[in-house]
Amino acid sequence: MFPAAPGDPLKISASDYNAAVEAGRQWMRQRRLGVGGQVDTPAINHGLIWIRNSTSGSLSRGAVVELSTPIVDTLTPRVLWLDGIVRAGVDPVCAVVLDPVSQLGIVPALMSGVCLADVDIIDADNTHARVVPGSTQLRGDFGGYCRIVYKPTGTGVKTCVVQVGETRTVRRKARATTTITDGGSGSADIYISGVARGNVTVHYNWLTGSGNISSGIDLFIDYYHDEDKWVVADAECEL
Repeated sequence: MFPAAPGDPLKISASDYNAAVEAGRQWMRQRRLGVGGQVDTPAINHGLIWIRNSTSGSLSRGAVVELSTPIVDTLTPRVLWLDGIVRAGVDPVCAVVLDPVSQLGIVPALMSGVCLADVDIIDADNTHARVVPGSTQLRGDFGGYCRIVYKPTGTGVKTCVVQVGETRTVRRKARATTTITDGGSGSADIYISGVARGNVTVHYNWLTGSGNISSGIDLFIDYYHDEDKWVVADAECEL
């Protein structure tokens, strides 16, 4: 195709006309992505996968699922399709659903990165969200699989900005508020910046045999995603 000279009659074949239309559409697509950009193929988002909703019902945007087995015969970098199930495994990898989806529907989900998620905020000072076994609802806490980037004020289910895939063990300063039994559990206040921010159940199930921990004793406690528990890591000596 060549530009027409001013005053020349315009004669155009159907194939040339269709090519011009497609060129215009391509130009508009590039404009949406930014002037000067050339996009041949979509970039791979390594934190984004596709899941089949294999829970027992529909999921809302912001629900969380455990990632299970592939649902296609061959996985490729552009075809990462897995089953999404209610958390059931030990130390599972999880993802947040990005759109509403019916049972057995296919939907994008984020396993690493920042997105919106519905979190049941238990304490207004919650800093993290846990993936609770048997549930697709993230639960607010002071350690967990997701770091809360932003949350509205108050408690209850809130639409929050979260960083998914916070797999590091979170250690907190704490003070026992009940007796924590050797081989059992008790409760403790979490301290952030020297101030008590909330109360959690603490388990004394590792390095046991030294006797109970009394109320008022200062502790270090760790959150373990595999157990979905706060566990005593260290305690001050009792005289």
